[in-house]
Amino acid sequence: MLELPWPIAFYGDFTGDGQDDAIVFVYRDIEGAAGNFDLKVALFIGEGSTFKFLRYAPNIYGEQPRQPKFSHGVVELTTTMPRPGDPRCCPTGSKRYSIETGTSLALGTTVPRPGSSQPVSPAPSAAETSTGVARDPRPATDLVKRAYAHLSTKGLPPDKPYFTAGFFALVQKDRRCEQKIGDQRYASTIWFSGQDWKITELTLSEKAVSEGERHVAASFKNMNDLQGRTFVLKRVGSEWRIDDVTIDGGTKLRRTLQISRCV
Repeated sequence: MLELPWPIAFYGDFTGDGQDDAIVFVYRDIEGAAGNFDLKVALFIGEGSTFKFLRYAPNIYGEQPRQPKFSHGVVELTTTMPRPGDPRCCPTGSKRYSIETGTSLALGTTVPRPGSSQPVSPAPSAAETSTGVARDPRPATDLVKRAYAHLSTKGLPPDKPYFTAGFFALVQKDRRCEQKIGDQRYASTIWFSGQDWKITELTLSEKAVSEGERHVAASFKNMNDLQGRTFVLKRVGSEWRIDDVTIDGGTKLRRTLQISRCV
Protein backbone atom coordinates (compact mmCIF):
# COMPACT_ATOMS: atom_id res chain seq x y z
CA MET A 1 0.00 0.00 0.00
CA LEU A 2 2.84 2.40 0.79
CA GLU A 3 4.03 2.17 -2.81
CA LEU A 4 0.80 3.71 -4.09
CA PRO A 5 0.15 7.46 -3.76
CA TRP A 6 -2.84 9.29 -2.47
CA PRO A 7 -4.46 7.36 0.39
CA ILE A 8 -7.84 8.62 1.65
CA ALA A 9 -8.96 6.88 4.85
CA PHE A 10 -12.28 6.77 6.72
CA TYR A 11 -12.71 5.26 10.17
CA GLY A 12 -15.69 3.59 11.85
CA ASP A 13 -16.84 0.30 13.34
CA PHE A 14 -17.99 -2.30 10.81
CA THR A 15 -17.23 -5.39 12.95
CA GLY A 16 -19.52 -4.42 15.82
CA ASP A 17 -16.89 -4.66 18.57
CA GLY A 18 -16.90 -0.98 19.48
CA GLN A 19 -13.44 -0.30 17.96
CA ASP A 20 -12.72 1.73 14.84
CA ASP A 21 -11.98 -0.17 11.63
CA ALA A 22 -10.96 1.54 8.37
CA ILE A 23 -11.60 1.72 4.66
CA VAL A 24 -8.83 3.23 2.52
CA PHE A 25 -9.02 4.53 -1.06
CA VAL A 26 -5.61 4.53 -2.78
CA TYR A 27 -5.18 6.16 -6.19
CA ARG A 28 -2.30 5.72 -8.64
CA ASP A 29 -1.98 7.43 -11.99
CA ILE A 30 -1.52 5.04 -14.93
CA GLU A 31 1.52 6.07 -16.93
CA GLY A 32 0.74 6.66 -20.58
CA ALA A 33 -3.02 6.43 -20.05
CA ALA A 34 -4.00 10.06 -20.71
CA GLY A 35 -4.67 11.01 -17.12
CA ASN A 36 -6.50 7.85 -16.08
CA PHE A 37 -5.83 6.39 -12.64
CA ASP A 38 -6.08 3.05 -10.87
CA LEU A 39 -8.04 2.70 -7.63
CA LYS A 40 -7.59 0.16 -4.84
CA VAL A 41 -10.11 0.08 -1.98
CA ALA A 42 -8.80 -1.75 1.09
CA LEU A 43 -10.55 -2.77 4.31
CA PHE A 44 -8.69 -2.88 7.62
CA ILE A 45 -9.76 -4.18 11.02
CA GLY A 46 -8.71 -2.23 14.11
CA GLU A 47 -6.60 -4.22 16.55
CA GLY A 48 -5.57 -2.25 19.61
CA SER A 49 -3.50 0.68 18.38
CA THR A 50 -2.93 -0.83 14.91
CA PHE A 51 -4.91 -1.98 11.89
CA LYS A 52 -4.79 -5.37 10.19
CA PHE A 53 -5.43 -5.71 6.46
CA LEU A 54 -8.64 -7.64 5.78
CA ARG A 55 -9.18 -7.60 2.01
CA TYR A 56 -9.70 -5.43 -1.06
CA ALA A 57 -13.24 -4.36 -1.97
CA PRO A 58 -13.82 -4.99 -5.71
CA ASN A 59 -15.77 -2.99 -8.28
CA ILE A 60 -15.54 0.43 -6.62
CA TYR A 61 -14.95 3.38 -8.95
CA GLY A 62 -14.88 7.16 -8.96
CA GLU A 63 -13.22 10.18 -7.37
CA GLN A 64 -13.80 12.23 -4.21
CA PRO A 65 -15.03 9.46 -1.86
CA ARG A 66 -17.24 11.02 0.79
CA GLN A 67 -20.24 10.67 3.12
CA PRO A 68 -19.09 7.41 4.77
CA LYS A 69 -21.50 5.49 6.97
CA PHE A 70 -20.29 2.50 8.98
CA SER A 71 -22.67 -0.17 10.30
CA HIS A 72 -22.41 -3.84 11.21
CA GLY A 73 -20.94 -5.65 8.21
CA VAL A 74 -21.39 -2.75 5.77
CA VAL A 75 -19.66 0.48 4.78
CA GLU A 76 -21.56 2.94 2.56
CA LEU A 77 -19.78 5.66 0.56
CA THR A 78 -20.46 8.07 -2.30
CA THR A 79 -18.04 8.81 -5.15
CA THR A 80 -18.11 11.20 -8.09
CA MET A 81 -18.89 9.42 -11.37
CA PRO A 82 -19.47 10.59 -14.97
CA ARG A 83 -22.99 11.08 -16.24
CA PRO A 84 -23.85 10.07 -19.82
CA GLY A 85 -22.28 12.65 -22.11
CA ASP A 86 -19.82 13.99 -19.53
CA PRO A 87 -16.30 14.54 -20.87
CA ARG A 88 -13.83 12.20 -19.21
CA CYS A 89 -12.10 15.11 -17.52
CA CYS A 90 -15.14 16.48 -15.76
CA PRO A 91 -17.59 13.99 -14.17
CA THR A 92 -20.73 15.56 -12.71
CA GLY A 93 -22.64 12.54 -11.37
CA SER A 94 -22.34 10.47 -8.22
CA LYS A 95 -22.88 6.89 -7.07
CA ARG A 96 -23.58 5.44 -3.64
CA TYR A 97 -21.79 2.16 -2.87
CA SER A 98 -22.72 -0.37 -0.19
CA ILE A 99 -19.66 -2.49 0.61
CA GLU A 100 -20.23 -5.71 2.55
CA THR A 101 -17.26 -6.39 4.80
CA GLY A 102 -18.23 -9.96 5.76
CA THR A 103 -17.05 -9.42 9.34
CA SER A 104 -20.17 -8.86 11.43
CA LEU A 105 -22.96 -11.12 12.63
CA ALA A 106 -26.33 -10.09 13.99
CA LEU A 107 -26.58 -7.46 16.72
CA GLY A 108 -25.74 -8.85 20.15
CA THR A 109 -23.48 -11.64 18.88
CA THR A 110 -19.72 -11.83 19.19
CA VAL A 111 -17.46 -11.41 16.17
CA PRO A 112 -14.05 -13.17 16.08
CA ARG A 113 -11.07 -11.43 14.55
CA PRO A 114 -9.59 -13.00 11.40
CA GLY A 115 -7.07 -15.63 12.44
CA SER A 116 -8.23 -15.61 16.05
CA SER A 117 -10.33 -18.13 17.95
CA GLN A 118 -11.10 -15.67 20.73
CA PRO A 119 -14.45 -13.86 20.65
CA VAL A 120 -14.56 -10.12 21.18
CA SER A 121 -16.98 -8.17 23.32
CA PRO A 122 -20.68 -8.07 22.38
CA ALA A 123 -21.69 -5.72 19.60
CA PRO A 124 -22.93 -2.29 20.68
CA SER A 125 -26.50 -1.21 20.24
CA ALA A 126 -27.62 0.53 17.07
CA ALA A 127 -27.50 3.86 18.90
CA GLU A 128 -23.80 3.29 19.66
CA THR A 129 -22.80 2.33 16.10
CA SER A 130 -20.23 4.69 14.56
CA THR A 131 -21.37 6.65 11.53
CA GLY A 132 -17.84 7.35 10.35
CA VAL A 133 -18.74 10.87 9.22
CA ALA A 134 -15.68 12.85 8.13
CA ARG A 135 -14.80 16.01 10.01
CA ASP A 136 -15.71 19.34 8.47
CA PRO A 137 -12.65 20.56 6.55
CA ARG A 138 -10.85 23.80 7.24
CA PRO A 139 -11.54 26.76 4.92
CA ALA A 140 -10.46 26.04 1.36
CA THR A 141 -8.37 29.22 1.38
CA ASP A 142 -6.04 27.55 3.93
CA LEU A 143 -4.79 25.06 1.33
CA VAL A 144 -4.10 27.75 -1.27
CA LYS A 145 -2.47 30.00 1.34
CA ARG A 146 -0.13 27.17 2.38
CA ALA A 147 0.85 26.57 -1.25
CA TYR A 148 1.82 30.20 -1.85
CA ALA A 149 3.65 30.34 1.49
CA HIS A 150 5.66 27.30 0.38
CA LEU A 151 6.32 28.99 -2.96
CA SER A 152 7.69 32.11 -1.26
CA THR A 153 9.86 30.37 1.33
CA LYS A 154 10.86 26.94 -0.02
CA GLY A 155 10.20 26.85 -3.76
CA LEU A 156 7.55 25.16 -5.89
CA PRO A 157 4.98 23.27 -3.79
CA PRO A 158 4.87 19.48 -4.22
CA ASP A 159 1.93 18.30 -6.34
CA LYS A 160 0.65 15.35 -4.36
CA PRO A 161 -0.58 17.00 -1.11
CA TYR A 162 -2.57 19.67 -2.95
CA PHE A 163 -4.49 17.91 -5.74
CA THR A 164 -7.33 15.43 -6.15
CA ALA A 165 -6.34 12.04 -7.55
CA GLY A 166 -7.67 12.85 -11.02
CA PHE A 167 -5.97 16.24 -11.28
CA PHE A 168 -2.75 14.82 -9.83
CA ALA A 169 -2.68 12.16 -12.56
CA LEU A 170 -3.06 14.79 -15.30
CA VAL A 171 -0.34 16.99 -13.80
CA GLN A 172 2.07 14.06 -13.53
CA LYS A 173 1.48 13.18 -17.18
CA ASP A 174 2.40 16.75 -18.12
CA ARG A 175 5.46 16.74 -15.83
CA ARG A 176 6.78 13.61 -17.56
CA CYS A 177 6.40 15.32 -20.90
CA GLU A 178 8.30 18.37 -19.59
CA GLN A 179 11.22 16.10 -18.71
CA LYS A 180 11.06 14.32 -22.07
CA ILE A 181 11.11 17.43 -24.27
CA GLY A 182 13.20 19.59 -21.91
CA ASP A 183 10.79 22.50 -21.88
CA GLN A 184 8.00 23.89 -19.69
CA ARG A 185 4.44 22.83 -20.38
CA TYR A 186 1.01 23.57 -18.99
CA ALA A 187 1.46 22.28 -15.42
CA SER A 188 4.10 24.95 -14.84
CA THR A 189 1.38 27.62 -14.85
CA ILE A 190 -0.57 26.22 -11.88
CA TRP A 191 0.58 28.86 -9.38
CA PHE A 192 1.85 31.75 -11.56
CA SER A 193 2.82 32.72 -15.11
CA GLY A 194 6.46 33.00 -16.13
CA GLN A 195 9.71 31.17 -15.44
CA ASP A 196 10.68 33.11 -12.30
CA TRP A 197 8.63 34.24 -9.36
CA LYS A 198 8.45 36.70 -6.53
CA ILE A 199 4.92 36.68 -5.17
CA THR A 200 3.64 39.77 -3.35
CA GLU A 201 0.28 41.31 -2.41
CA LEU A 202 -1.55 37.97 -2.33
CA THR A 203 -5.28 38.18 -1.64
CA LEU A 204 -7.66 35.20 -1.47
CA SER A 205 -11.44 34.95 -1.52
CA GLU A 206 -13.56 31.83 -1.15
CA LYS A 207 -16.93 30.99 -2.72
CA ALA A 208 -19.04 28.02 -1.63
CA VAL A 209 -20.47 26.33 -4.75
CA SER A 210 -21.85 23.24 -2.99
CA GLU A 211 -21.20 21.16 0.11
CA GLY A 212 -18.32 19.44 -1.64
CA GLU A 213 -16.94 22.25 -3.83
CA ARG A 214 -15.29 25.61 -3.19
CA HIS A 215 -13.79 28.20 -5.57
CA VAL A 216 -10.83 30.23 -4.30
CA ALA A 217 -9.88 33.33 -6.28
CA ALA A 218 -6.23 34.38 -5.89
CA SER A 219 -4.94 37.80 -6.91
CA PHE A 220 -1.24 38.65 -6.59
CA LYS A 221 1.76 40.31 -8.17
CA ASN A 222 4.54 38.19 -9.60
CA MET A 223 7.69 40.21 -10.27
CA ASN A 224 5.35 43.27 -10.07
CA ASP A 225 3.12 41.81 -12.81
CA LEU A 226 -0.52 41.54 -11.67
CA GLN A 227 -1.76 37.94 -12.08
CA GLY A 228 -4.65 35.79 -10.91
CA ARG A 229 -5.91 32.25 -10.54
CA THR A 230 -9.22 30.64 -9.63
CA PHE A 231 -8.80 27.29 -7.91
CA VAL A 232 -11.61 24.72 -7.92
CA LEU A 233 -11.36 22.65 -4.76
CA LYS A 234 -13.24 19.42 -4.04
CA ARG A 235 -13.83 17.89 -0.65
CA VAL A 236 -11.82 14.70 -0.15
CA GLY A 237 -12.58 13.15 3.22
CA SER A 238 -11.90 15.86 5.78
CA GLU A 239 -9.69 17.95 3.48
CA TRP A 240 -9.96 20.20 0.43
CA ARG A 241 -7.97 19.37 -2.71
CA ILE A 242 -7.48 21.31 -5.95
CA ASP A 243 -9.32 19.75 -8.89
CA ASP A 244 -8.92 22.47 -11.54
CA VAL A 245 -7.29 25.86 -12.05
CA THR A 246 -8.57 28.71 -14.22
CA ILE A 247 -5.74 30.86 -15.53
CA ASP A 248 -6.00 34.57 -16.37
CA GLY A 249 -7.99 34.83 -19.58
CA GLY A 250 -10.28 31.90 -18.73
CA THR A 251 -8.12 28.88 -19.67
CA LYS A 252 -9.19 25.86 -17.64
CA LEU A 253 -6.08 23.87 -16.86
CA ARG A 254 -7.76 20.50 -16.28
CA ARG A 255 -9.27 20.47 -19.75
CA THR A 256 -5.99 21.66 -21.30
CA LEU A 257 -4.05 18.87 -19.58
CA GLN A 258 -6.67 16.31 -20.60
CA ILE A 259 -6.44 16.99 -24.33
CA SER A 260 -2.72 17.85 -24.55
CA ARG A 261 -0.25 15.54 -26.29
CA CYS A 262 3.48 15.28 -25.70
CA VAL A 263 4.80 17.07 -28.76
